Amino acid sequence: MQEKNILLIDTNIILRYLLNDNLQQSLVARKTIENEQILVITQVIAECIYVLEKVYRAERSDIAENIKKIISMKNIELENKELIHLVINEYGVSNLDFVDLLLWANNKLFGFEIKTFDKPLAKKLRYI
Repeated sequence: MQEKNILLIDTNIILRYLLNDNLQQSLVARKTIENEQILVITQVIAECIYVLEKVYRAERSDIAENIKKIISMKNIELENKELIHLVINEYGVSNLDFVDLLLWANNKLFGFEIKTFDKPLAKKLRYI
């Protein structure tokens, strides 16, 4: 029996799916996200969050909720599901950016020590 291929998608597929702002592309994005076995890499999630926050000026809590809906779909795989879910949950209620939250989550889940000059991150890590 042949296993179904896993598809990597880029940021624009997720954005068209969420924003539904281009009829043709949004339709392709919806069919892809809802019907394919997909692996979403962390960098795509980071870029998606950045674009939604900085370009579309979406609220952090809305961004988090929409990303959670996608990454919770049964056909969606992540590089590190536990890490990404922790980061997305925290992103919705925190002022730290996605990458700082990735560092924080790696500390929290795996015990990695983080070196930083970033005071808000150091405070979150309880280093200060």
